[in-house]
Amino acid sequence: MPSVRKTVLAAILVSATALSPLAASAETITGALAKAYQNNSQLNSARAGVRVTDEGVAIA
Repeated sequence: MPSVRKTVLAAILVSATALSPLAASAETITGALAKAYQNNSQLNSARAGVRVTDEGVAIA
């Protein structure tokens, strides 16, 4: 029966690891975009250019 005990222990360990918050360290798309907007000067200048263009568009 030591084999069954090892299997159960391994299953518990794998389940605990899979369900732990540390395992979910992947970044969301929204978070990645927010970081890019904060830290990328080229993106910020391009966004500013789009805002300037948008201000010149007539509202229907």
